Amino acid sequence: MRIANALAAAIFTLAALAQFNDPDPLVWASFYAVAATLCLSGWRGKPQRWLCALLLVIAGLWAASLAPQVVGKVSFSALFQELAMNSQAVEAGREVGGLMLVALWMLANLIPTSKPGYSQDVKHNG
Repeated sequence: MRIANALAAAIFTLAALAQFNDPDPLVWASFYAVAATLCLSGWRGKPQRWLCALLLVIAGLWAASLAPQVVGKVSFSALFQELAMNSQAVEAGREVGGLMLVALWMLANLIPTSKPGYSQDVKHNG
């Protein structure tokens, strides 16, 4: 999970950097930067589970608030046809996709990766 968190941190960092051509770059860059930071905490072996849970809730509620602009108004394939924003529905659909990726990754960070009472640093013989 640590390697996966490092990869997710890199992806979310790139997503944050890509937001600077967005109409509201500070909101989105900050959102992805927080996700990247939480992934780095997981990579270091110190996941901030309560912050992951909080970001999961924020991303889920935010995606749900944008969903009416997307559902039934834009096809899945339209989200990837061109880099340019073709319509507000395409933009909202891409935003929902990003929010859901972050939400799913925060959920993954909430799942314990070791058995209770077992330290990954302890080697067992036999």
